[in-house]
Order: sequence, then C-alpha cells, then structure tokens
Amino acid sequence: MIPARWLFEVLVSFVVILIFAVPMMVAWHEVAGHGLIGILAGGKVTRLQVLGVQLWPELTWTGIGQGLTNLGVCDLRDFPTPTGQRLSDLAGSLSTWCVGFAACVILWLYQWRGWHRVLLVCLTFWCTDLLSFTLPSLGLRRGIFFGTSFSEPYEAATALGIPGWLFQALAIGTSLGILSATVARLVTQRRNQRRG
Repeated sequence: MIPARWLFEVLVSFVVILIFAVPMMVAWHEVAGHGLIGILAGGKVTRLQVLGVQLWPELTWTGIGQGLTNLGVCDLRDFPTPTGQRLSDLAGSLSTWCVGFAACVILWLYQWRGWHRVLLVCLTFWCTDLLSFTLPSLGLRRGIFFGTSFSEPYEAATALGIPGWLFQALAIGTSLGILSATVARLVTQRRNQRRG
C-alpha cells in the first residue's frame, strides 16, 4: 500500500513542475542558455521574451505565440562568426540539460527530504527540454503530436560538425538516463525510509 504522505509528495511535485519548474526552465533556456552564451560568443541580444512577457528591450506583454509552442524567444544578432550563433542555438536546451543532470547527481549524493527533494526532482525534469527538442530531428513534433517541427539543438550540433546520429543518441539516451536515475533514486529512498 502506498503511504498517503509519499503520494502527496508525488502529487505536489507534479504541481510544482507545472506551475514553477516549467516557467523557470523556459526562462533559464532563453536567458542562461541562448542569451548568456550568445553574448559570450560575441552576439547582441535584440529581444528577450519569456512566457508572453518581453523583458528586453522593454518590459511589455506580447502574448504567447503560435498556440503555446513558442514559450520563449531570445533573438541575437551581430555574431562575429557563424560558430558563435551555432553555440548559442545549442546552448538553450543544453543549459537546461546541465541543470537536470546536476540536480540528479545532488539527489543521489544527499538524503534530502521534503521540499528540497521536490525541488531537485523538478529540476531533473529540465532534461526533457533537450529530449523533446531532439524529437523533430526524428520526424516528430516537439510534443510528439504538437509543437515545433524544427530541432534547434540538432541543427546547431550538426552545423558544428557533430554527427546527427551521435547527437540524437546522446541527447535522447542521457535524458532518459537522468529520468531513470531520478525514479531509481526515489524508489531507493522510499525503501530506505521503510527500513528505517
């Protein structure tokens, strides 16, 4: 029988993922991924929008574009080299994958409970950004049946000289690995709580 407290924690995690983690993931993808790496690569941010709020060059409501498929935008220009543009394109989804990987490692290193664990589990799900953005390179849409049919990280990776099949294998394999490791850790912690 599943204890009520554990079931409650799982349900709260999913609510937090939808309400908190997804908007924060979109913001991280655009700001820390595309924006920061784009600036470091010599580009200039001309527009930054997250969930219908334009943050740059002026703060204003613009609405969410393309039927919820375009949750964020970071337009950059004036890159000194094409490589800088490609690195910026790849960095969006790769930055969220890095957060998901780091959260999974921390989840395995520490025995945190409660909100700390909920937060870490939510952050591990950020790896799905790279996973879902790779699906269009396989002929699917980002949300399988809806969303963009353009794979930004795949196109950037192949333009940087990474073989497409290798990028697909790494993006999908490691993302599924992070999700599997997260579930395994939660099961392990649950068993340890029963014994203790």
